Amino acid sequence: EANLVRKLREAGDAPIELIAEAASETASNSQPPIIGHILFSPLTIQDGDGRLRPLALAPLSVAEAWRGRGIGKALARQGLRACENVRAGAVFVLGEPGYYQPLGFETASNHGFTNPFGVDQPFMVKLLKPLASPPGRVQYAPAFDGLNEA
Repeated sequence: EANLVRKLREAGDAPIELIAEAASETASNSQPPIIGHILFSPLTIQDGDGRLRPLALAPLSVAEAWRGRGIGKALARQGLRACENVRAGAVFVLGEPGYYQPLGFETASNHGFTNPFGVDQPFMVKLLKPLASPPGRVQYAPAFDGLNEA
């Protein structure tokens, strides 16, 4: 994940990035530890509605010691609000349906989208505005190339 984040940042493909930090109890000058991170990157839909302005949620991570406290879902909710603020029309994610369905994500194939990676992970979408035309093929930022080989 760190390599993917680095590649997306270097390419300028990380328009929305949120970081959760632990509150520091001490008065030290050191930075509070990062306990969670979420990044949204642009993607394209070939032959699709150009007004959709889709984004990809990838990656979402929470430090192991902080998992199970709602930090990931709080980051996702805040990130989805940021996506709406920049007028994105849809957010795509490869991920566990039980985690993402409560956030409003649905199976992408229900809307005509196919998984661009061909991996077995569920491919999901949260539509932030209605589709104006049939969807096309989803294409992620170049930093995601080779993901299905991992």
